Amino acid sequence: TDELYDAIENLCYLADKRKQKFDCIVIEASGVAEPQNVRDLFQTAQEDKLPVAKMAYLDRIVTVVDASAFGEHYASKQMLVEKPELGEGGGRRPVVDLLIEQVECADYVVMNKADLVKERKVERLHEIIANLNPLCTVQSARFGSVTLDNVLN
Repeated sequence: TDELYDAIENLCYLADKRKQKFDCIVIEASGVAEPQNVRDLFQTAQEDKLPVAKMAYLDRIVTVVDASAFGEHYASKQMLVEKPELGEGGGRRPVVDLLIEQVECADYVVMNKADLVKERKVERLHEIIANLNPLCTVQSARFGSVTLDNVLN
């Protein structure tokens, strides 16, 4: 918690010292990050009127979904500890629970590797994501390529 606040405050301090300003700050969490925790941190900062809340705010959460592996993970009964390729942490939490949370909390979902799966599967993934989070924007991508204005604005 404090580490994220400190990092943002230090970054803003350095920018101010150099008389520069950031248009935005992108925080990339690990593959097993729980986005609700990040959203809660920023909400708490605002509610508690912490200094970091005057420097930065959470505009949106972007989740990257691997279209080629989504179905497998969605149907999986495996625990995160059994899937080291997803990153460290998560322990005995089911993979599917984290996947669902990441989609439910997202404002914007990048469906990466959409070019590696059949069109019908891409359509089905769009349906699943829309059912989990009808308010998010979903964009199919190849090699993670998206228009920055869509993601950052």
